[in-house]
Amino acid sequence: MSNVSKEMASAFQLASLHQLTEFILSCYHIPEDSKRVVLNFKVSSFYTERCGIQPVEIQLERATPDSPWELRFIATFDAEQR
Repeated sequence: MSNVSKEMASAFQLASLHQLTEFILSCYHIPEDSKRVVLNFKVSSFYTERCGIQPVEIQLERATPDSPWELRFIATFDAEQR
């Protein structure tokens, strides 16, 4: 894959993530003075069948109510089965 193709694919994925995040945030009432939002995505079959999408946490922050939300981190979690 060429560098241009990789950049385009990356930009598309970021745009998709941005659209999904905006949609999810629009589904909830978030108090105006909130400075941090944490989104957790879990698929129960991952824990029972050990296949599928791993749990993901996305944390967003903003300095003031008028500031845009900024991505702080994205983390995946894989709980070991014992």
